[in-house]
Amino acid sequence: MGLKKSGKYFGLTAWLMAMLLVLPCFAVPVSAEENDPVSEIEQVYVNMPEIKVYFSHIDPAYADKTKITGFCGDRPLTCTDVSSPSDGEDGVDYYVLLDVSVSISEEAFDNMKQSVSQISDRLRSNDRMFLMTFGNQVKEVYRSDQPEKPLTEVLQSIHANSGATSLYAALAKMARQADSNYKDNYARRECILFTDGYDEAVGKESMEETMDLLLRYNIPVHTVSAVSTSDSANQKLGEMSRRTGGSVKIPGSVEAFSKLTNEVLDEISSTVVVTLRAENNIADFQEAMITVRFADKELTRTKKAMISRWQKDETAPIILSAEPDGTNRIRIAFSENVKNADKPENFSMVDGSGKEYTAAKAAYEAKDGTYQTILTFDADVVRGDYTISCKNIFDDSMEKNPPANSLQVSLEGVDPPAEQNSNDNQMLWIVLISLAGVVLLVIVVLLILVIKVKKRGTHREETPEIFAVPQAPSAPSVPMAPAPPAAEQAPQEVVVAQMEKKAPKYVVNIKETATIFMRIQLSGGESNVSEVEFEKKLVVGRSADCDVCIEDKYLARKQFMIEKENDSYFLSDLHSTNGTSLNGVRITSRQKLSRNDVITAGSIRVTVSWN
Repeated sequence: MGLKKSGKYFGLTAWLMAMLLVLPCFAVPVSAEENDPVSEIEQVYVNMPEIKVYFSHIDPAYADKTKITGFCGDRPLTCTDVSSPSDGEDGVDYYVLLDVSVSISEEAFDNMKQSVSQISDRLRSNDRMFLMTFGNQVKEVYRSDQPEKPLTEVLQSIHANSGATSLYAALAKMARQADSNYKDNYARRECILFTDGYDEAVGKESMEETMDLLLRYNIPVHTVSAVSTSDSANQKLGEMSRRTGGSVKIPGSVEAFSKLTNEVLDEISSTVVVTLRAENNIADFQEAMITVRFADKELTRTKKAMISRWQKDETAPIILSAEPDGTNRIRIAFSENVKNADKPENFSMVDGSGKEYTAAKAAYEAKDGTYQTILTFDADVVRGDYTISCKNIFDDSMEKNPPANSLQVSLEGVDPPAEQNSNDNQMLWIVLISLAGVVLLVIVVLLILVIKVKKRGTHREETPEIFAVPQAPSAPSVPMAPAPPAAEQAPQEVVVAQMEKKAPKYVVNIKETATIFMRIQLSGGESNVSEVEFEKKLVVGRSADCDVCIEDKYLARKQFMIEKENDSYFLSDLHSTNGTSLNGVRITSRQKLSRNDVITAGSIRVTVSWN
């Protein structure tokens, strides 16, 4: 049940004898003498990438942040500030635990309640106090930021009448609650414990389990003992208080409670804070040694802390630039340190025609605040416009943020090779077969023209090729079919593009899924008319992927595009090698079309007009 106290007052002689017995067990090692310029570390608060280290005092000559460095295990830390808690906005959460077991005398209990009132009176505007009682049960009875009753009324209703003490269960519950109550502006948490040191709970938290929680959440325990004893339970409590960065205060009389409580508050409020910062917010949930080194004074201080809390990293890395580094290498710069940037398969570089290039090697370097990857290719980089993007690359953070952008760049490199029909034998055979078909088609068309001319007895000049683009809403694709006679078609807005092709004639293919309505007549022969649904754009080139495929070796795979916006039409060159001209002038940007404008590209000539 704990040490029984029936008398109203402590005998001075009994107190002195008890103190002689217990002081060796409760002695708090003084880490810094009065003339020591830097005290031992009192408390470490970890919220990666920021770590705050609290000292009871630091001589001003040692407080130059430019000469202070640190380590979290083997991770380097940079000092960003040296200050007093009163200088900043950080508040303190005070968790006050009050033992209500019958083993505490009435007079000692009254003095403990008065000490609780002292703590409340000294709270600053950004401080909070949580009062918890423990005996058979652990209960929160008051919190300063959400009071249900005045503190004086709450204290009057509390009595030391519990038959047992759940000390470590109370500390464990306090630690969990402190973690759940965490707020950015209440970064520091301190526990002030009023107890006689006994724990009689069975089957609940042990001292070791409670110690793990206190270290994990970085909560120092400052104990003000209600009794002087060398009991092993009190010895364990003293050991735990010191390991967490707190202290043990033993009053020589019950009247000393007030003085010792003020000493605890003075120690907490007079500390000096050294703020350190790591390169990332990685928390590995391991206990690590926090080291602070005062470089010019060759002085170090250390303390263990649990690395279990971190601030969310909401800033994604950015691909800053890409520049040539030799003829076959490209240097890519990131805004911050990233992972997996040393693997070439994690980079994609696509040129204007949609061709993708993958590097053979990748070398990543993080040095002096710069983060760069050098990509090495098997062949020289060709001059042109490229899109560079990443996959499986992320920043060095708990969130693993991927790069927020892809990069559009124009790279200076070697001149592009002469235009070729294909890059492999398979495409070469396709082109040869297609050319043979073109020649055959031209012969057939010429024969038909000759026959018609002879029949009519007159010479008729063939109508140039025509694109007709009606303005109509999107609709499902319909099968290819002959165009109805002009008289049967409903009136509609159209864009007409007359395409005059230089000899020899080429095969013109229209995709069934093309986004335009198109009518084509091949000069010198019968009309070849096709119809397809359309939306708002037309892509022309020699690729089978184009809306209009023209087998002209002087055209790019995707040569140019016509787009409609509202009642206007616009022309864009699709990064072709030989370029696209409008009215005889090569275009370098998107151009608005006017009626009867002439577009030339490769061997084709297109005149556009609309109703």
